[in-house]
Amino acid sequence: MFDNRVFAKPNVLASSVSDYYDEKYLLRQYYEALYYRKSHLLKLWQIAKDMDAAKIPLSDYERRQMVFMTFYKDRPDIARYVLALLSNSKETLRKNPSEDESPVFDWATYKEFASLDTMSPGDIEYKNTLLFCAVRHSNWLAEQDILQQIGRENFTRDTYKILLDNHASHGRLDSFVPFLDLLSSSHMHLLDIRLLNIIIRSLVGLGFPNLSKMLLSAFLQNDAELLSSSDCFLKQLTYSDRTKYSAYLHTYDQSYHGTPVRLFATEQTFRPVVEHYCAVGSNFTDIMRVFFAIEVGWGLPLSSQAFKNVFHAFTTAQYSTEDLQLITMKLTENHDRYYNLDSWVNEKTSQTSIPPNASKILLEVLNNDSPKHHGTDEGAFLKLSNALMRLVFKAYNTTYKNNPEKRAAIGQIETQIWRQLENAKARLPPRFSDRLVPADLYGREELAYIKKTGLLQLLDI
Repeated sequence: MFDNRVFAKPNVLASSVSDYYDEKYLLRQYYEALYYRKSHLLKLWQIAKDMDAAKIPLSDYERRQMVFMTFYKDRPDIARYVLALLSNSKETLRKNPSEDESPVFDWATYKEFASLDTMSPGDIEYKNTLLFCAVRHSNWLAEQDILQQIGRENFTRDTYKILLDNHASHGRLDSFVPFLDLLSSSHMHLLDIRLLNIIIRSLVGLGFPNLSKMLLSAFLQNDAELLSSSDCFLKQLTYSDRTKYSAYLHTYDQSYHGTPVRLFATEQTFRPVVEHYCAVGSNFTDIMRVFFAIEVGWGLPLSSQAFKNVFHAFTTAQYSTEDLQLITMKLTENHDRYYNLDSWVNEKTSQTSIPPNASKILLEVLNNDSPKHHGTDEGAFLKLSNALMRLVFKAYNTTYKNNPEKRAAIGQIETQIWRQLENAKARLPPRFSDRLVPADLYGREELAYIKKTGLLQLLDI
């Protein structure tokens, strides 16, 4: 109850998938998320009242979470995006998405919660919670008061995460830079990969992608050390990994003696630069060089989101048909590899001619069959979802827009694949339980097989 996924950005509004849905669907999903937040809060406060009546005290963590959830507000970039959707849509679901679904966190409210006698006066985690609420609600006066109470010398890693992430999302470069300077001059021992990922993403969002590339260059130029099985949590691929990493950070902070924390790149380290390259139509070799660093250099699986970004780039920029074939082969081969399937596409793809002018980096990416020290659940990160398949077909239609014959062939393949998928889903038994049964697994395999067949047919056109 005190930790719920609904108090985060709705998945459909992520930049990697929002382009695949119409305005009506996105708006309904957004307002549905707002409804679930309000519903969850009603239950949460009732539970808190019942616990108080029974004289069962809430922990400090539970109190912090209640404040966090009560005043949770989406980032300003999300609010701007929803407003843009409303202005372009004929839907009139709501006059204004910023008509507050969350209580107002103004100065008076802040002072009320800041003076609660149930919280320890020196509880910096509670102050960080109030700081998060203040910056999300653009309450800069409260932010200033909180930071004065904390004292710059006492900033924690979470303090910097809140400040850098939210000031960047507000576009407040003039305040973002001093906080970054303070981190680099006084608190470098707080820098870990999660904080570095926020800095890289923030710099891209603020319009300084070259600075992000400079930070990323060390990860692109140097391969990772081979991790032992006990250290694989540093990749943070799973919830368990992330929990272990948080415990690792806590231990590090308790016993810090001047040794920097280990910076092992995660997928989020590379994602902002990949998205930037794809958004501006960068050289295809640059995109694949980052892919090479992710998979081969750092032993991380390439996710569905990474492939979505690249295929989307084909719909907005001018890339060659050879580039499109290369990334389609990469998607197909990786899906086989991650799911430990027999590589039944190897014979097919090996017969596809790779253009002689393909760069060395592309050939290395495509021909490397054994990326180093992957985790155990790579398959979960690369799924041939309907959204990804739609993007693949859209990329092919865009790239072959001047070839009517091949566009007709692409259209036939797409129509056939969606028809086969509908028929396959119709054969699946109805679900009456949340338990996973063998029929579900067989059904998933059939759907993946149909989609894989479509990819191979596209490679043949």
